[in-house]
Amino acid sequence: MTEHLTTYSADEMREYLEAHAAQLAERHQGIEVHALYREIYASFAQRTAQHDTVLVAPVEAVLVLVFIPSAFAGAHAMEIQRQAEEKALALLAPADTPLAMELVSMQDDPPAIEGKCRLDQWADEEFLTLLDDREATIVAYFDGGSFFQETLRPHLEKRGFELIDSYTEALEQGFVRVRHSATSSTIFQVPWVRWVREMVSGGFDLVFLMACLAVYLQKLEQAAIQNT
Repeated sequence: MTEHLTTYSADEMREYLEAHAAQLAERHQGIEVHALYREIYASFAQRTAQHDTVLVAPVEAVLVLVFIPSAFAGAHAMEIQRQAEEKALALLAPADTPLAMELVSMQDDPPAIEGKCRLDQWADEEFLTLLDDREATIVAYFDGGSFFQETLRPHLEKRGFELIDSYTEALEQGFVRVRHSATSSTIFQVPWVRWVREMVSGGFDLVFLMACLAVYLQKLEQAAIQNT
């Protein structure tokens, strides 16, 4: 299988993304400027289907995309997926269990993707057909542990919130419970897993995830003040 697997380097993907980011900035405004992965989804899915090659693409330090062609099916499918996953995890080197999200099936897995982040709201017909016909399967691996410990926790604690749940508990629940020092009897939920899923489904980069966090933190602070 190794001769049918291509792993891109972080530098290769960085150059690819920087070029595409410049194009998006010329054509769009607002959050759509950060829909950076949509073109990668479509072009790499087409590439994997045409060449019967598994592609592993590290698009962020915490996010690796794997593209698997339909040619690898039946008895070989599980082994190929395992080896591709090993490649992805080797690139992530996560300390904790990562999130693994298959682009099509995640649309209706609970909690279902809604609004502009749904695949059928932004993808063109050719790309949707390719995915629906399973000519290519896209799986995203996200290092949730690093995001939880290095980004989510510091941002919450800086604003006076204490995290009640561990990463493992928060991953299983789909949210992390927090309380504020000014109103410790009130428990709030931060739905960070939903934001990650929406980011991946919508083809957005990490700016989308950070925007979700920033907006939600404002709401949390206001709610905490009202409950004092």
